[in-house]
Amino acid sequence: MKTKTYDVQIEAIVTKTIRVNAIDEDAAYDLAHEIFTVTRDDHEERYEQHTLNIFEVGDEEGGNVMSKEAYADSLEHWAKCFRDGTLDDSFANEIAYLLEDKAHDLRVEDRHALSNKLITNALKRGDIK
Repeated sequence: MKTKTYDVQIEAIVTKTIRVNAIDEDAAYDLAHEIFTVTRDDHEERYEQHTLNIFEVGDEEGGNVMSKEAYADSLEHWAKCFRDGTLDDSFANEIAYLLEDKAHDLRVEDRHALSNKLITNALKRGDIK
């Protein structure tokens, strides 16, 4: 069986506790951020990871092959992130609404395209006069 090539998008959250010596909390904050790295080091670390999307990589123009349904699913994922507070913004609800609206439009267009194709095929066959 021939294998396919996929790009898998993974969102990862790395949590580390970095002990620093500093004159105050602000200096400790600055120093810890300067030291922080995502490479393995002697600091204890914890990982959380989530698959965001999987794209089949096609030969056409070397780009990604992604269905409208997968795109709509991805938009709804990000809308959920804004709604549940995973992503924070002063316009989070408005952004979530726009993402959900676009996902809905993509799905409706698919249904209309399928309906139009079925009608066109029926007309070509002579089923509809």
